[in-house]
Amino acid sequence: MIKVPFTVEAHEVRNGNDISHFLQRYRDMPWLVYLLKNAIKVESEKFYDSASFQYVVNFHFQLEPKKETFYRIKYGDGL
Repeated sequence: MIKVPFTVEAHEVRNGNDISHFLQRYRDMPWLVYLLKNAIKVESEKFYDSASFQYVVNFHFQLEPKKETFYRIKYGDGL
């Protein structure tokens, strides 16, 4: 499973913007294209950080083992 954290302004989440809409902004990033194209399952969780008035959204991409290994080799483990 590949975990990708994003920091999101609080107003973006409160205004009802869909998580998939948020990902559309980053759709041209090659590592994200690979994850979205090859993911078997995508889950997300969000946590509010009151100190920064932002949400941290963690995306979890489940890939087949070979594709996950390729991702880690090509794009690295930590983004």
